Amino acid sequence: MAYVKTPPTEATDRRTAIADAAIELLAEGGTRALTHRMVDKKLGIPEGSTSSYHRTRAELTRAAAERIVEGDLATLDALKPARPGEADMVEAFTAFVEGAGTPERRSRTIARYVLYSESANNPQVAQVIAESRAPFVEAAAELLRLGGAERPDESVRALGAFLIGLILTEEVMPVPMLAPDQLRESIRRFLASC
Repeated sequence: MAYVKTPPTEATDRRTAIADAAIELLAEGGTRALTHRMVDKKLGIPEGSTSSYHRTRAELTRAAAERIVEGDLATLDALKPARPGEADMVEAFTAFVEGAGTPERRSRTIARYVLYSESANNPQVAQVIAESRAPFVEAAAELLRLGGAERPDESVRALGAFLIGLILTEEVMPVPMLAPDQLRESIRRFLASC
């Protein structure tokens, strides 16, 4: 499933703003910070506004998770090479990992890991993550196919786990573990095994 940007309307603009505020709150204060009231406050909108779009906390969490994936899909799409081959895939996935800590993506990255941690003890959040990640998994499998992977459908879940670990250790932790050339080489070796 490709990332499709929908034409904005007042309702979609408000929904997007709510989801973005939810992501910021998750990144700033973890799952405890994500409440309807805090989203209203962050956006400077009347109390109760967020709950008219997302009745429950689970719906609000789902909106944030889906918005995270929407952003990931847009990022992946922007990095997709015009004529992909293995070397181009290495560069695309390296840029995806390296960009996770940029100001434009950092909140989204941290919020994603907050939700991953919460899913360990919250089956509802685990389900939301699994369902919301499906389009990203499909897009990544397509990139593997275009890059010449022999087993893209088998390899895509391992690729996801690999990228999650790399982003966590390289962009979220205070000190990266790999030098840029080591990161690129790790990704090249992983993709060669697909």
